[in-house]
Amino acid sequence: MYINLNLLTSLVQEFFENHKLINTTTVLNALDFKAVPSTNYPIVNIEPVESNYADNLVSQGFLITIADIMNVKHIGEGNFRIMDHTQRVANDAILYLQNQLDFDASTNITVNVFEDDNSDRVAGVVFRINLIYFRDTNICVFDDILNITK
Repeated sequence: MYINLNLLTSLVQEFFENHKLINTTTVLNALDFKAVPSTNYPIVNIEPVESNYADNLVSQGFLITIADIMNVKHIGEGNFRIMDHTQRVANDAILYLQNQLDFDASTNITVNVFEDDNSDRVAGVVFRINLIYFRDTNICVFDDILNITK
């Protein structure tokens, strides 16, 4: 299987779109909750970040934000519940990605909690995961794209 950024992003997106606790999945450069019209919470944003190349390996980083809307009546206790639920979803995603056969996933992942009251008053978790795959150095993708004849 030929792996690239588009395929990895689609795979991560498909996981969250099929997760029973997630209602909205987006792929944006930086999550701005106001930029996603009619958001049905809980929401996940997948942000592809840098790619690192070493020998025949590529490490593609993703910053993943999982958030739910806060209930202002239950700010303290409600946020704890949101963080607990979003951490469970993060754990599901990490385990899923670490058990794929076509690539490896980083094994040391820090999941950070956050609160954002600048938009829809959301709370949740954010984590970064790297997906590492083998890059076949004998394939020139430009041959297919440009239809180059030799």
